Amino acid sequence: MPEPKASLNSELSLYVKLFGWETFDTDGTVLMRKVCEKTVNAQRKYFIQQHIRSSNHIRRKDRVGEPDAEQVVLSNNFVAEQSDRKKSFIRDLCKVLLEVNTPLSKIQNPSFRSFMEKYTNQSLPHRSTLRKIYLKDVYDGVISRIREAIGSDIHR
Repeated sequence: MPEPKASLNSELSLYVKLFGWETFDTDGTVLMRKVCEKTVNAQRKYFIQQHIRSSNHIRRKDRVGEPDAEQVVLSNNFVAEQSDRKKSFIRDLCKVLLEVNTPLSKIQNPSFRSFMEKYTNQSLPHRSTLRKIYLKDVYDGVISRIREAIGSDIHR
């Protein structure tokens, strides 16, 4: 007879013990890594190992300057706040690039990318992410401002 599957909480706790409490922690629903300020896919051990070896994670770890003793934040509110802040940064970056008539592809330029990451402490998305996700928000904002301006001129 097959062994019953462990609960999510117990699986996450096992990963915390395996990879170290100074590196990961869990609130019972997600596995967190502070250096990256995001949750880590904990469906399989391999995904966690893959994340630790990722260039994005290594780059953030080097920027923070801590060898491997990151603390983990458990608060879902903090995770949501960090996520909202990052989305806001990326949306604003997309808006600025468009307003100054700079092609979104310039975000892939290594000099521009390293400069922005160094001075903003934010990782930059790929140009396709800007185009697929954030461009529509910027476009909708411009259209609504135009509609408001036209609407207010009509009533004068």
